[in-house]
Amino acid sequence: MEQQNNSYGRDQNVINHNISISLSLQEDQFASTACVLGLEIQQDCNLLQELLEQKEGYLSDKWRSCLKQNRSVWQDIPSRSTLVKSNKTLMQYVQCFYQKLDSIEEHCGELLNLNAKILPLEAKPRYGGSGILGFGTTPIPAWAEQYYSESDAMTVINIGKCNSIKLGTLKETVREALQSGYEIISLLE
Repeated sequence: MEQQNNSYGRDQNVINHNISISLSLQEDQFASTACVLGLEIQQDCNLLQELLEQKEGYLSDKWRSCLKQNRSVWQDIPSRSTLVKSNKTLMQYVQCFYQKLDSIEEHCGELLNLNAKILPLEAKPRYGGSGILGFGTTPIPAWAEQYYSESDAMTVINIGKCNSIKLGTLKETVREALQSGYEIISLLE
């Protein structure tokens, strides 16, 4: 009986030791995953800060997809599962952060598409060097379509207004995402 108790005690010690090693490995795995995730989110925050600091008229094709490049941890299912097991609330914050980044890229794409509509109009030569052709309600003659017209000017103004509103919304979303990113980084540390 005493031998059986000693055997049971040793088996229990081995089980406890194995559980301890397993927990230690899980903690190490979480720590390394959290570290890489923190670095990726920091890179995104740096990009967001760069976008926020640009002049109002600045936007380039870079912003259509650059924020999707730092997602190796998020896209790796085992890494994501490690994080979920450890802290579900943190994962909700990270998911919300990446949804904001997707929204920012979408807004940037919309703004770039609007800008693409303006560029050909602004590139048209001015009639007589500096004039805007205006024909009122009469149809524009074929020869005048190559010049910058009153209709073109109105289109540019309207798109500019729309651009300004969308840019304001974009800047606010960038600020929110930046704040969210910094909060996640502090939670990961």
